[in-house]
Amino acid sequence: MKHIALASFLAILLTVAVATVAASWWFRPALRIEMLRGAAVIHTELMGEYPTNLESIELREEKSDKIVWRAVAEGKMFQMHSVALSIGENDTQPSVYWGKLHAIKPAESSSFVLVSNTPYLVRVCSSFYISLCNSGVFAWSAR
Repeated sequence: MKHIALASFLAILLTVAVATVAASWWFRPALRIEMLRGAAVIHTELMGEYPTNLESIELREEKSDKIVWRAVAEGKMFQMHSVALSIGENDTQPSVYWGKLHAIKPAESSSFVLVSNTPYLVRVCSSFYISLCNSGVFAWSAR
């Protein structure tokens, strides 16, 4: 009888663990960084084509951890396919598929500047009940 109870407990524990891993994979936003000539395209498409439900997107200098740009949803979420960033000036309000986005950093400017030879960490966070995030690093090398 003890073996059946132990087997049942282990089966339930395994089911919960698998469900937790599956949920964290499914609800974690997609992120792929495509480096093109002078541009880094931050792709957040789900399954390669569907816009992802996001709560926020943030860009930091990787070494100093300084926030360069942070935008959050106005309301619960916004949907975005991708955003192209380039060396030089970038708009704080990229186009979104659905919803509204509000830049909170830089607060007093409509743009931010990116430079070559600086690694940047981009982080996108989902808008589900458990806000899971995904991040990646990119940099442009000097020409």
